[in-house]
Amino acid sequence: MRRAALWLLCTVAALVLVFSTRINPGAAAGGARTHAGRVVPTPPGPVQVVVTIDDGRITGVAVPVFPDSNAVSERISEAALPVLQRATLTAQSARVDAVSGATVTSEGYRRSLQSALDAAAR
Repeated sequence: MRRAALWLLCTVAALVLVFSTRINPGAAAGGARTHAGRVVPTPPGPVQVVVTIDDGRITGVAVPVFPDSNAVSERISEAALPVLQRATLTAQSARVDAVSGATVTSEGYRRSLQSALDAAAR
């Protein structure tokens, strides 16, 4: 039940980010844009980060794909992902500390986040 709730919450957050942001590659600087990072495979499961950037600042972070293949992975994701998302908004970069007990998930998160930020820079 908790896995489904977390999945639904992340999916809704990602959809809100995607549909509330007009994605227009030819738009002038200053418009909010959403960028999806690559799906990073990790032993507990894949991780993908989607960021919204407005006027050069990270204003939103969603994790539509996260490890949830079993109860342990689900519990770790439930605890770690909100911490990583808050840290990203504070740091305004992919330079966020790993969450204790979720090192592998944290590394997958950072790698996907960095690929989203790289896409935003292009």
